Amino acid sequence: MQAVLASREGIASRGGDPKLTFCSLLRMIRDSFPDFIRANMTNLEPTVTPTIARPKAGFTTYAEKLNGRAAMLGFVAIVAIEYLTGKGIMTWLGLA
Repeated sequence: MQAVLASREGIASRGGDPKLTFCSLLRMIRDSFPDFIRANMTNLEPTVTPTIARPKAGFTTYAEKLNGRAAMLGFVAIVAIEYLTGKGIMTWLGLA
């Protein structure tokens, strides 16, 4: 806060408007950080890669592949039933 007051006084002493703009406030905050913090803020790469344990149940890769294969078999079975009987699946089930 003292830096803000000092900069306002500095602006006023130079004959400028003592009102701070948002950009000048951000510049003052950025410049008030020590060098080691400022250097770490520019490093966007993670320093540690997390290791995640593979789940034994739920949405695993194997379960998703198996579910997709079962859906493909079901779709082919419905198309075959419609082709062989000449009727739609809703009629075959007695719903239409």
